[in-house]
Amino acid sequence: MTEPKPQQRPWRDHTSGLDAPTAVELYAIGTIHSPYKERYGTPRQSGLRGINDAAAEAPAWIAFDKSLVPADAIADLAGFERIWLVTWLHLNRRTRKARVKTPRGGPPRSIYATRAPHRLNPIGLSCVRVLGVEGNRITIGELDLLDGTPVLDVKPYVPYADAWPDAVAGWVTESGGKPEIG
Repeated sequence: MTEPKPQQRPWRDHTSGLDAPTAVELYAIGTIHSPYKERYGTPRQSGLRGINDAAAEAPAWIAFDKSLVPADAIADLAGFERIWLVTWLHLNRRTRKARVKTPRGGPPRSIYATRAPHRLNPIGLSCVRVLGVEGNRITIGELDLLDGTPVLDVKPYVPYADAWPDAVAGWVTESGGKPEIG
């Protein structure tokens, strides 16, 4: 007896005749509680150590809005070492500048070839360490976010899909690719 073939859905074009939205609505599903109260001394990238190592080890957590995120929605994150946080960098000014100066020095770089937080849509992306999950709270470490930062989404870090150690990073690779501290 042969195994039946799994049913496949027929191909459908879901985009024809639809315009892409020019505005979107987002919800803050939680809030960062961080030892960092101002940008000076806050790490420029999550996981980097530097001038403020004591604060990097201080407790930090995400408190989720229970009406939007029930505890069961985050429970399985306890098995992950890292998660991606998508945040709204609410204290940064919005800008339409095409080029910005980088902390590395050198010539101004095009805004979308940097991780500068001052952009038209100040969305942040941080990969943080999960230290614990309890109820509607995730305790985190190695973060680069200010206290009160709204969280838009959380996604698990999956090494086979998220790590590309041999990827070339344009001008960052050309400038030595060394992380900045501080």
